[in-house]
Amino acid sequence: MKLRSVFGALVAFGAMALMAVGVQAATYSAGASSPEAGVASIPVIVTPDEGESDVKVSGYVMTLTYDSTKVTPKVSATKDATDADCYATVDPVFGGDNTVLVSDIVATDGDNKTLAVAWASSAPVSVSDVANMATVEFEVADTATGDVPITVAVTALTNDGTTNVDASTITTANGEINIADAFKYGDINEDGAVDSFDANMALKHYSSAFLTARQITIGDVDGNGIVDSFDANLILKKYSDSTFVFPVEQ
Repeated sequence: MKLRSVFGALVAFGAMALMAVGVQAATYSAGASSPEAGVASIPVIVTPDEGESDVKVSGYVMTLTYDSTKVTPKVSATKDATDADCYATVDPVFGGDNTVLVSDIVATDGDNKTLAVAWASSAPVSVSDVANMATVEFEVADTATGDVPITVAVTALTNDGTTNVDASTITTANGEINIADAFKYGDINEDGAVDSFDANMALKHYSSAFLTARQITIGDVDGNGIVDSFDANLILKKYSDSTFVFPVEQ
């Protein structure tokens, strides 16, 4: 693990005066995302409180804690301010020549790891509506199922580059990566095999609907939205020829 301090960028801009001020009238959060092609994009968001016309941000250090057996932060295409690998990208509003971004995995606790993202600007960014401050992409393990919580903490925040908001007063909201439970098309009874029992279930459902919504998704192997005799025939074909690919998978 790299031993680079994520506070370096903030210090360089003189953002850490270590003085506590009032509550920041906004919520800092991670979003929710479902993976596409094995990658989930999680936005880091600032949302002004209701009635708050303007929130200023000139620097922050935010941590995202996650289950490393299920997801792993993906290295972004661009280097960070120290010319090292970076795990985050910034929205254009929070980008530009006068901003810096660094990120690093800073802690491990069993299966949980913590990624810290630090950003700073030479001039405060004014936020009047929900704004995406940064995005972290997570690669999802092939074996991962269920939801992966993304726990958020703001360990440093400055409004104007000279005073520091007391981290204990900052409102945060966690996010999550929603991973659909894995299944095998045609395996309606989910016993691990596609066989005649599954075909019989498809035929029985065709004559007297009884499958659950999940079972219908698994049994609809031709992808037409229903489970019927055509699906039963395709399931039998798969049973006799394991190399056969269902139309829904093509």
